[in-house]
Parts: sequence; C-alpha cells; structure tokens
Amino acid sequence: EITEARSYPTIGIFTGLERDRWALIRDKLTRLSARNVAQFGLITTALFCVALDDDVAIPAGSDTMVRWVMHGNGVNRWFDKSFTLMFARNGMVGLNAEHSWADGGVTNTMMR
Repeated sequence: EITEARSYPTIGIFTGLERDRWALIRDKLTRLSARNVAQFGLITTALFCVALDDDVAIPAGSDTMVRWVMHGNGVNRWFDKSFTLMFARNGMVGLNAEHSWADGGVTNTMMR
C-alpha cells in the first residue's frame, strides 16, 4: 500500500501511457490492496481533475505555457478524465481536455 506520497512516484503519469499498458498497471495496482481500489473509485467517479501547480509560475503566451497545459511535469495530471483544470502559482489557469468530446468550441466556451 502506498502510505506516503513522497515515498513513491505518482501514478497519474501512467494515465498518459498507451491504453493497454496503463490498463495492465492499473489492474496490478488494484490487486495490491483494497485501499488502491477505493482510491481508484474516488478518481473514477470524479467529474474532472484539478491540478494545483503551486511550484510553477507560467508566463502567458509562452512555449512554457503550452507544455504546462499539455502535460505539466506529468505527476499531478490524470489523463483518463474528460478534463483537468490547472492553476499555477501566479494565477494562470489552463485546461487540458480529452478532445473527442470537446474539439475547440466547447472547450473555449467553457473557459470563458
């Protein structure tokens, strides 16, 4: 069981892997403990994710902003959700959306 986040790599980064590979990892993690099953249940039933990136300040309109919105450092993103709202230390807000449901128009409307 993972008892202290700092002792282990975060698992959100696995959600960016090829789907079959991530499914195998998730299956293995759920077989390890009932707590993991419960944690996956909480994440699965959430409407979306929020990433609080208090360790970074993102300059508007920069390449850094694009990389931050796409994947950040990878550790606090969960790409299995429809979207993740990201907040940087300096107040910048980003949205990473799974695009099959929200190609441009819906995402732009939501962010306004």
